[in-house]
Amino acid sequence: MRSVAALGAAVLACVYVTPSFAGAHKLSVVHKLSFTSSVSPGDEAALMIAVFPRARCTITLVHETTVSHAQGLSPKTGSLITWRWKVGSSTHPGSWPVTVNCGKSGKLALRLRVR
Repeated sequence: MRSVAALGAAVLACVYVTPSFAGAHKLSVVHKLSFTSSVSPGDEAALMIAVFPRARCTITLVHETTVSHAQGLSPKTGSLITWRWKVGSSTHPGSWPVTVNCGKSGKLALRLRVR
């Protein structure tokens, strides 16, 4: 009886990971867990994401036409990634794009509002 149960468990495991299984065709995901979406110049901002599968991710923040080189915005690898950076004190108010690119695991597009 135990071999039948083990075979049943193996069949269920195969069904679960088979890409043709309904809904399993997209097994890659980048999900926002938390984000400081509104800040004042000089404040700290943060973004935490979950990535599946584990990946190397880059973050790009553009103020007006300039890509930010703030300390803390370097590429990171993992399945749970957090970026923290200080918004420059001379950053103009507006809504600026934040893009996370995790290669085959996916992308995430957000907006940072500077007051």
